[in-house]
Amino acid sequence: MKPAEIFNSISPDKLKQNPFQLIGNDWFLITVGNREHYNTMTAGWGSFCVLWNKAALTTFIRPSRYTFEFAEVNLFFTLCFFGEEHRKTLSYCGTYSGRHVDKVTECNLSPVEIPDE
Repeated sequence: MKPAEIFNSISPDKLKQNPFQLIGNDWFLITVGNREHYNTMTAGWGSFCVLWNKAALTTFIRPSRYTFEFAEVNLFFTLCFFGEEHRKTLSYCGTYSGRHVDKVTECNLSPVEIPDE
C-alpha cells in the first residue's frame, strides 16, 4: 500500500479538531528515522502557527530522549494523532524507551515510510 493510500493530506485551515485538545490532551507520536532505523515517542506539547505565510507546527524533543538522536541526523519527522481508543499505545510509547524495547512490536504498530519529495 502506498502512503498516499493510507494518509490524507489535510490543510491546517480545514482541521475540525481543536489544536489545543489534539496537542495538550490527546497526545501524539513523533517518529523520526528511516525504514531500517527509527524511533517513535509520545508527546503532548507543541504549537500550530503561521510563519512567513506558511502553516507550521513546532514540537520539542529533549536531548536526553532516544528520538533526539534521530532528529539530529534526519531532516523530516512525522506526527501522528490517534483517537482515545489508542491511549494505552500512546502511554506505552511515552513510558518506555526505544533504546530498551521495540515499541512498534509491543504496540502492534505498522510503520510506513514516506518517500522524500
